[in-house]
Amino acid sequence: EIFDKVNRGDIRVILGSTFTLGTGVNIQERLHTLIHLDAPNRPMDYTQRNGRIRRQGNLHKEWGKPIRILRFGVEDSLDVTAYQRLKTKGAIADSIMNGKQLMNDSMSNRVLEEEEDTFGDTIAQLSGSEYAMLKNNAEKNVRKYESRKKQWEVDQTYIHNAKPKLKGLISASEKTLKEQRGYLETVKKAFPDGKFNEIIIGKHKFGSIDAMDDFFKGYNKDILDETKRMKEGGADVQTRQLSISLDGYTFNVQTVMEKAMSRGGGQLFSEVHRKMTYSCPVLGIDSVPVRQSLLRNAISDITENVITGKDFTEKAESAERALKHNQSELKQLESREGTPFEFGKELEQAKKQYQEYSELMIWTEPRQ
Repeated sequence: EIFDKVNRGDIRVILGSTFTLGTGVNIQERLHTLIHLDAPNRPMDYTQRNGRIRRQGNLHKEWGKPIRILRFGVEDSLDVTAYQRLKTKGAIADSIMNGKQLMNDSMSNRVLEEEEDTFGDTIAQLSGSEYAMLKNNAEKNVRKYESRKKQWEVDQTYIHNAKPKLKGLISASEKTLKEQRGYLETVKKAFPDGKFNEIIIGKHKFGSIDAMDDFFKGYNKDILDETKRMKEGGADVQTRQLSISLDGYTFNVQTVMEKAMSRGGGQLFSEVHRKMTYSCPVLGIDSVPVRQSLLRNAISDITENVITGKDFTEKAESAERALKHNQSELKQLESREGTPFEFGKELEQAKKQYQEYSELMIWTEPRQ
């Protein structure tokens, strides 16, 4: 009931501990300001406190008004130690939870919380030293520029390792592109209109695929008979070769039949797996799988995709796309290779300031 009144705005101020106003408390609708009266023991408790106001459903987001999170503390007191403890614990937890992610992230999508140091700012503000904030800002700048330097070093290492790989890919794409264009030119000359005149298999000659119906039936019957013999105790593996000539270009069709034992209904039985491929070394074609391992499909694929140049055109276009992509990638890497670290002067200046303010804090500390 109290929480509902808070969400309606009937109750304007609510005070509670991390436990009583922690996880599961939904009073965020009209909350505008959250105040930490002390430093909790754990970073996750600090996060949970902030989660009461910084969460989905807060109407201030719809109204375009920012919320406020304040931290109270007494200068030069144990509050400094409490926030120092939070900072130390948070750094250890972050290194464990996010270390692997930071190592794997690329330079472009890596997110480093180098600009934000909530606990560090609070520690500096409560320390009572006039140089504490200056030192804290200098320390943040050192971390920021050192992080950027590490990113730069990682990028230079990546470039060193990636360049040879890209050059190898470019060389392979150039070779493939040249080969496929050559094969395409060959089939265009041999089959100007993308059609064949005659199919020859041994002593058989055919003017069309439809004219091969009886041949297909006989070939399929032979395969089925051989499969039956293998199941009944024949050889474990059988290979059949068939040579097909289309206007002088020979395609070798290979069918491999392999026996395997299977279990079904509590019993063992043998079955034969069949795999058909076709090759044509002259055109750079090697062991192309045939749909359903049927001879008709092999010849249809050859006449529809090979002698028409369709396969060679697709492979050439794919190689050309890969070539352009890798060339562009290589150009980008080379433009970054060997570039000096952009923020070297800023890093040295930040280190100098950090050292200077650290020494001033020592000299200005109150003597006992």
